[in-house]
Amino acid sequence: MLDRAYVLKDNGDAIYGRSFIEGEEVGPESIPPHVRACALLLHSSSSTSPDRSYTLGQDGALWVYAFFDRFAIVLKSKNPTAETTLKKMVLSIGRDIARNYGSTIASWSGDFGEVEGFDSLVRSYARMDFLMTNPHMEHTLQVTIDRILESYPVAYAGVLNVLGDMVRGNIPEEHLSHLRGEILNDTLHVDTEMVPTTLQVFDYDVQVLGVGAFTIAVAPYRGDGRIQAVQAAGDIAHTLESLLDKQS
Repeated sequence: MLDRAYVLKDNGDAIYGRSFIEGEEVGPESIPPHVRACALLLHSSSSTSPDRSYTLGQDGALWVYAFFDRFAIVLKSKNPTAETTLKKMVLSIGRDIARNYGSTIASWSGDFGEVEGFDSLVRSYARMDFLMTNPHMEHTLQVTIDRILESYPVAYAGVLNVLGDMVRGNIPEEHLSHLRGEILNDTLHVDTEMVPTTLQVFDYDVQVLGVGAFTIAVAPYRGDGRIQAVQAAGDIAHTLESLLDKQS
């Protein structure tokens, strides 16, 4: 689904470039001139909003742009059905970069070593598509969640993608809708250091944990302590990280 990704400063300097097509070598310097020009034009426009994405079709490819303080993210795909996912993905990647590297980008003077962490972050989103289209990995994740539900006294457990869709799990629709809203509105700032965050969802202390582009949600029964749900979320995270590492 994701073919290329670029990060540019607001002055047009390319900070990061990566291809996810096997055998295609792409770096920051390979950004097409029309993409750089479009990014500069949109970034300088007073009508460009930081909370939405912009698309441009050219030569059979879809380019998706998102703009943040001092930088822009550009994604490319040749999959005609990928637009909705990429528009959400580009905003999620940009918010992650802004949180983790905003000050670095503001003062960046050309040292690519300062932004080498971009690659790991962007790849975590690219791997999302691989997991969701790989039957073996989907099966392994489902087996893990089934084991969690049998081994831990929790009400539900599941894994969601950047669109807020449940990849695997048994999260009730009402709770899933609430979690999806938190993800899409960027109000769910989950930890990616294996320490779950507690989110109140209809009187349930849901434990949420981020692994790359995914969100794990585990809810203890109402009135129960959180420790079992915390351990269950960590168990799922371990399996998910292992699956994603196999695709690195």
